[in-house]
Amino acid sequence: MYFCTECKRNHRSGKIYKDHLKFTKVEEDHIPYKKVIDCIWEDLPKIAQRQIMRYIEKMLWDKKFNYSKKRKLYIREINRVILEEYNDMLIL
Repeated sequence: MYFCTECKRNHRSGKIYKDHLKFTKVEEDHIPYKKVIDCIWEDLPKIAQRQIMRYIEKMLWDKKFNYSKKRKLYIREINRVILEEYNDMLIL
């Protein structure tokens, strides 16, 4: 599935899916994935803390059983949660 800039919608499969591949919107992601962003743990809401702890647990499991193949993915997701929460705090 991808977002088509020509039709202004998502394509999942079929002839148009194949014909409009050249109109795929490429989203640039600026979330860091090399190291976790510094934050004040107590300032984060409980749900964000649980999400981050879950990603840390997954990262530790991945390191033990999968040789850290998805480490960058988990760090990126942790940073995404932190950035979303800090952006929400700045708006208030």
